[in-house]
Amino acid sequence: MDYENAIEYLYNLKIYGMSLGLERIEHLLRSLGSPHKDMKAIHVAGTNGKGSVCAMVSSVLQKAGYKVGLFTSPHLLFFEERIRVNGIPIPQEKLVALIERIKPISESMVKEHGFEHPTFFETACAMAFCHYHDENVDFAVLEVGLGGRLDATNIITPLVSVITSISLDHTHVLGNTLNEVAVEKAGIIKEGVPVIIGVDQKEILKMITDISQKRQSPYYSTQRNSKYSLIESSSRNQRFDVEVNGRKYSDITIHLIGEHQVKNAQIALMTLDTLINQGISISEESIREGIENTKWPGRLEIVSKEPTVIIDCAHNPDGMRALSSAMKRYYRDSKKTLVLGIMRDKDIPAIVKEACDFADKIIITKPGFERAADPEMILPEVKKYCKDVKVIKNVSEAVDHAISVSEKDDIVCIAGSIFNVSEAMKGISENLQKSQ
Repeated sequence: MDYENAIEYLYNLKIYGMSLGLERIEHLLRSLGSPHKDMKAIHVAGTNGKGSVCAMVSSVLQKAGYKVGLFTSPHLLFFEERIRVNGIPIPQEKLVALIERIKPISESMVKEHGFEHPTFFETACAMAFCHYHDENVDFAVLEVGLGGRLDATNIITPLVSVITSISLDHTHVLGNTLNEVAVEKAGIIKEGVPVIIGVDQKEILKMITDISQKRQSPYYSTQRNSKYSLIESSSRNQRFDVEVNGRKYSDITIHLIGEHQVKNAQIALMTLDTLINQGISISEESIREGIENTKWPGRLEIVSKEPTVIIDCAHNPDGMRALSSAMKRYYRDSKKTLVLGIMRDKDIPAIVKEACDFADKIIITKPGFERAADPEMILPEVKKYCKDVKVIKNVSEAVDHAISVSEKDDIVCIAGSIFNVSEAMKGISENLQKSQ
């Protein structure tokens, strides 16, 4: 099997859909020698912010001298981004070797043991555990794929569990109320394992702390155990003071933009503080450098200038609200064009309402992904708030048009879906290569 065959096999697994449950991943990992057993993991769930928190925690641990596996999803440009060790994506030859190892086990699970076929995400998760085991990582930082309780990553017992935020998303799977979503996210809480909670809503916070108490898990929340004050916030960096469980850090710098990223840094610092309290050596210098050096692509990221082109993976109402807040803060006086593509299973009216709060002009497009909403589904919602709207179904053509009609001091923002951002990035990257 070569790399192209291996990647084709992986993506073909998407025909098995999004089937939650732990039975298949348990059997698959057991057949692979249980590579996840005794792995020192940090497990992060949440509607928004979990990827950024994972990136920050991983960066700090790496600065502290540890070998760190980072598992995130989805990817922006290529599958290997999902499985990293010290920032380096899994090599193609290792990916092929793992597929060759996992494929016959998956087939035997169906033919001989009566299981449904392992899903795309379960296979990716198993690959990550195998790679981290083979690389003998000191820590694995794991981002939950969907929900928490029945997510394949929930096979582990971590050093600390993290719930970044709770809002409505994936309602067809996780439930139609915040309470239902919170129960699914809180499913990662393990007996006696400390929990970091970044949730703002009082009722939801109480629900999660009640679950933590029942499982005798110490819990720490940003509402009760931490506070921060912003010193500076610009389109280049942010500086803030923060106190975590009585430990004070002055003048921390991050280059991830938007005040929501300061909140994510606060959650990451609380997570690291919990690790320190478990006897793990992490110096303040490592914390400062690790937070400042964190890179997390596709989050208010400037990818070109004149006009300034910004990509952001906001894909639900809360994410779009955070993007809108940042755009109005940093680019208040600039004309802003939004290239918008949304998945049809999202809350399109709520996403559009937040998007129209900052965009002067909207170009509706459609990523080449099976769940993408047709622009005709989005157009009536946009027209409620924005008069300057255009439909260009091809993402690259939509981005090119937005850039061509913008002045050098204008802003072009691409958002609404990770798949929209991914497709746009590929087109921008190809154009930059042609121009060089």
